Amino acid sequence: MKRPRFGPGRCRRGITWALGALANQGAARVAIAEATTARRPGKGPNPSAAPDRFMRALLAFELPALVGIVTVLAVVLAEIVSTAVSVAMIGTVPPVVTVAAFVAPAAVAPLVSLILIAVINNLRREVAERRSIEEALRVAIDSAEAANHTKSRFLANTSHELRTPLNAVIGFSDMIRDAIDAHAPPEKLLEYAGHINESGRHLLAVLNDILDLSKVEAGKLELYEEEVDVAAIIHSCIATLRQKADRGKVLLAVELAPNLPTLWADPRKLKQVFLNLLSNAIKFTAAGGRVATTAAVDAANAVSITVADTGIGIAPEDIPAALAPFSQVDSNLNRKFEGTGLGLPLAKALVELHQGAFDLKSEPGIGTAVRIAFPAARTRRHAA
Repeated sequence: MKRPRFGPGRCRRGITWALGALANQGAARVAIAEATTARRPGKGPNPSAAPDRFMRALLAFELPALVGIVTVLAVVLAEIVSTAVSVAMIGTVPPVVTVAAFVAPAAVAPLVSLILIAVINNLRREVAERRSIEEALRVAIDSAEAANHTKSRFLANTSHELRTPLNAVIGFSDMIRDAIDAHAPPEKLLEYAGHINESGRHLLAVLNDILDLSKVEAGKLELYEEEVDVAAIIHSCIATLRQKADRGKVLLAVELAPNLPTLWADPRKLKQVFLNLLSNAIKFTAAGGRVATTAAVDAANAVSITVADTGIGIAPEDIPAALAPFSQVDSNLNRKFEGTGLGLPLAKALVELHQGAFDLKSEPGIGTAVRIAFPAARTRRHAA
């Protein structure tokens, strides 16, 4: 009689092949790890190059396991069926044995299905996890590159703000030295000294803004709080910037509610907030424009101050950039308006350090309004 197609030798060979496929999973795991950390020459991981390599490696890991299990079970089942058929044809075994041989594969089939489903589900989980890791890696790289680009642009723009006053200090000090040698009149020397003083103060303000914002980001900026007269600080800031507004032919208006309560705040930081807001408003308002400062107190004794201008305004999509540290709406080196771009981000950070709220609304060609509000917990009493 002809030998059945599936015999013990073929079964052993099938099992040996399946076990060999399962043993190769270690190399596949290494391939997966390498695929998910594909690197660009001289740079960090390259997530865009990883997917194809990852999928190939992942299939190299899961498919041998799947094929190996299926092969083992298929060989075993085929051997059972083949033996049952042979026995049935010879007729030397009771029918019960023959029936059991045919029923056995059907009984094992659910187990095979469960194993296949488990392997497939495991494959899906592996793919989902690797895709999640890849996406997180891509987002982290993009964020780091964007931050690096922003700070590079900031440093390029700030270098101008630092060089200009330093050059003025050096230039006017040279002129004073030459004027003394030439016996120039004292009025000329006083004029040069005034320019040096102005340049030095501008340089100090730029450096203070950079250092303060860096401390805020690091969480190391300390407040030295005391009872502060808000109205007095606002009037002081307007007096400081009056000359700048007059040069630009910008009208400064003030409307403060009577008997504003005092605030528990850091007076230097509060003054810095108002100077930054007013200076920005004057700088971006054309001749003939208006900058208005208003202050009010609500029924809960919370204080709100608004600085509104009729300047060029900011497009809604540019407001996040205007409020972001080390970022500028107009970041070109040949931009029309000078400045580091730290005024608004620093003012916002200082207000929030006082548990206050900072709200900016703007419309191109109409103007900008910045409203800051301090909670009632910060107020102390009504000023005299």
